[in-house]
Amino acid sequence: MISLGLPVAINKYPIYESDIEPLGLKLPSVKNCKLNLKVIKECYELLTNIKIRNKVVTHNLKVMEEKLHHRVIAEKLTPIMTDIFMYK
Repeated sequence: MISLGLPVAINKYPIYESDIEPLGLKLPSVKNCKLNLKVIKECYELLTNIKIRNKVVTHNLKVMEEKLHHRVIAEKLTPIMTDIFMYK
């Protein structure tokens, strides 16, 4: 979803913490599925404030491009995501 330019909130898991979090993506996140007011506010801002959403999405795409070659990922995932989320 990140490589498709969508805002994302996540539940932190061990691989995320060790391998992905250090990359510097801006993602509202919780640990052990425990929501808190800070994360709820961050998610609300991503959904309702286009300037913040664009800033976060642009930052994440830049990180993906520089560190993970996201275009390859996006090309592979686009048909799958379209199939899952688009009404037929």
